[in-house]
Amino acid sequence: MAETNYERYLVSIGLFDRQLARLFEALDAADQWKNTLVIVTSDHGEGFQENGIVGHAGALTDYQTHVPLLVLGGSELMQKQASKLNSHLDIRPYINSILQPSSLGFEASQTQFLARCDYDYPDEFIVETGGASRYRFAYDDGYLHPLGADPNDPEVRDAALILLERLRRDAP
Repeated sequence: MAETNYERYLVSIGLFDRQLARLFEALDAADQWKNTLVIVTSDHGEGFQENGIVGHAGALTDYQTHVPLLVLGGSELMQKQASKLNSHLDIRPYINSILQPSSLGFEASQTQFLARCDYDYPDEFIVETGGASRYRFAYDDGYLHPLGADPNDPEVRDAALILLERLRRDAP
C-alpha cells in the first residue's frame, strides 16, 4: 500500500497506464486506429523535492512546465498536423482543423507565456518564442527583470516587450 504522496502518485500513474493499454488493445482488436484520435496530456508536472520544491506550480522548471503531449491514431494527415503541436494552446485549433476540414488549417502558436504565481500575483514569467528561445523574467512591483540574461540584449528586450504587451492586453 502506498504510504507517501510520491508513492500514491506513482500508483495513480500506473493505473492510468493500464487503462490506456486496455483502450489501445480494444482499438487494435477492432482495427479502428485510423478512425480514432487519442490525445494524452496533463496539466503540468509535479514537484517531489526537485530543487527543494514540493507540489505544483512552484517553479518554472522543465519538469513542471513541459508536459506530456502524445497524439496517436488518425490518418497520416492528422499525424502530420499533430507534429506541429507545441502546447495546450495548439490542441483546440488542431481538433477544429480536423472537424472543419474547410477551415484555413492548423498553425502552431509561435509564442508561449508561462507564469509562476506567489499567492495573489505572478512573480516570474517565461517567454518562449517559436519553441527555440526561452527568456525568464522576475516580476517585482510592476518591473520585469531578466534572469540569467543581459538586459541590453535586443532579443531579451523584444521578449520583454512581447510579454508586457500580452500582460497589458489581458489585464482586467
